[in-house]
Amino acid sequence: MGSPAGFARTAADRLIMFDHGVIVEEGAPEKLITDPEHDRTRAFLRRINDSH
Repeated sequence: MGSPAGFARTAADRLIMFDHGVIVEEGAPEKLITDPEHDRTRAFLRRINDSH
């Protein structure tokens, strides 16, 4: 199986990023994964990418 981000790209049509229960970013998987706007989203993606 590929990375979690790769799975999300193909399985989801929308992603939502929460920080302490608050939505900080949402949108199409391709946009969120390749061009995140929020620091929390960028940190999360770095962390899951480093683990694979």
